[in-house]
Amino acid sequence: MQSLISNIAIASCYLPVLMIVWKNLRYEKSFIAIAIYWLFSGLINLPNWVSFLQNSAWQNQITLIYNLIDGPLILLFFYFSANGSKRKLILYTIILFILFEMGTIVIAGYNLKSSTIIIGFDTFIALTLCITNITAYLSKLDHSSCENALVFINSSVLFSYGVFIIIYYFSYLGFANSRAENNEVFLIYYISLFLSSLLTCYGLWRYTKKPSEMYEKSYLNY
Repeated sequence: MQSLISNIAIASCYLPVLMIVWKNLRYEKSFIAIAIYWLFSGLINLPNWVSFLQNSAWQNQITLIYNLIDGPLILLFFYFSANGSKRKLILYTIILFILFEMGTIVIAGYNLKSSTIIIGFDTFIALTLCITNITAYLSKLDHSSCENALVFINSSVLFSYGVFIIIYYFSYLGFANSRAENNEVFLIYYISLFLSSLLTCYGLWRYTKKPSEMYEKSYLNY
């Protein structure tokens, strides 16, 4: 059962890319960024499908690399969906986050310890930005098609990172006491992966570009 759920979840990670193609959204940078984010989420799980990648050495390297690019990728989505001073603030955040990654690797080494620190900080930033974005959306009465799409995408990211706290606690911090518990944690991960990617797709599906909205500002502009 877990194998079936994991395969469905991994396949669902590629759906946002297909949604971009189907809806012809290749000029919407924020949507492209989130599609690339989900594409990498699918690629990180390729060892489930590719037999020669299933050895522990390959999986460890893939996990370490992905944890380095996860933060900048999701921050790019927030950057492109923002405007004005908020966009500039997120740009500075991206630069500082990359410097933080480099400093952590220099101090702790390129290993699971530094990866755990980096992905923990990444999760905190992503959750903070999601909450502020959704709060900004709810504070308005009228919303554009772009804003309606982005709030569902932000919700999907919030759900994904929110559930990841469980994975982080049990898997990264080592509180899973048995193999069975570890398997249950990864089952939760795959279910959240599937639901989050579908919620992203729903947000993309809701977006209908009108001529007047081609250059509209998103709700992240204060």
